[in-house]
Amino acid sequence: MRANPQISGGSGAALRPAHRSAGSSRVIAYFFLTGLGLVLILPFVWMLSTSLKHPGTEFYYPPQWIPQPPTLQNYLTAVSRADFLRSYYNSIKVAVLTLLPTILLTSLAAYALVKLRFKGRNHIFFLIVMLIMVPQEVTLIPNLLLMKGLGWLDTHSALIVPNIFGSGAVFALFVMRQNMLSLPDSLIEAGKIDGATHWQIYTRIIFPLTKSAVATVSIFTLMNSWNDFIYPLVYLNSSDKYTLPLAIAMFQQAYGMTEWTVWMAASTVSILPLLIAFLFAQKQFIDSMALTGVK
Repeated sequence: MRANPQISGGSGAALRPAHRSAGSSRVIAYFFLTGLGLVLILPFVWMLSTSLKHPGTEFYYPPQWIPQPPTLQNYLTAVSRADFLRSYYNSIKVAVLTLLPTILLTSLAAYALVKLRFKGRNHIFFLIVMLIMVPQEVTLIPNLLLMKGLGWLDTHSALIVPNIFGSGAVFALFVMRQNMLSLPDSLIEAGKIDGATHWQIYTRIIFPLTKSAVATVSIFTLMNSWNDFIYPLVYLNSSDKYTLPLAIAMFQQAYGMTEWTVWMAASTVSILPLLIAFLFAQKQFIDSMALTGVK
């Protein structure tokens, strides 16, 4: 009877260093992640702060993180610049027309690769995923010749179609496939027993259960399309067809690099759609990242 307390006390003493070590590691990890988060968010804070400053005060030392007094004139100047709102509309148009077909095609392809039984489906998926390893610059000239042959130069089709079938779509297919792998095959069997076709099973059963994957694909597709600079630079010639990143770059060439407050205001306005999309879909986005293992 006396041995039990001694054993219990000894084991507790032995466990204390382990608990302390785990606690210390957790504190170090928290400090590291907090510092990394501050480093990553600092440029955005500076961008927002500079956009609210009066011209000529953006490089004061010590830095004024809170402008005194703040001004919205930089935003009015940026929006009033020629073709800024048109470029904003062009970016929204290209992003939306890229997003909807990407979700439809990748979800259908994922359904076929996961829920339909046919020979070689895993090999097909492997070959498709290998396309992620092909750098964008390698296909730039062939795509340019293809767009010229199709008569799509200086049109938004040259931006939309390559994005629908490019490396971004391959990543979207991967996310959709990983999500559908978690759905039991019994759902398919139940649908077949009720007499549903594969299209009905996909639209009424499978697709509604992929909300987290759709949110993730939407965010990444919007981000890739919205931030695309190289393809608009190569394919577009008319200023009325410029997307926002290209328009901002052209404004810098036209007005010089001295108007930092105006450019930071334009950049702040340009990231608002992505920020709003993430805020609305962040829960589904995080759930999908945890499910698919994407970091």
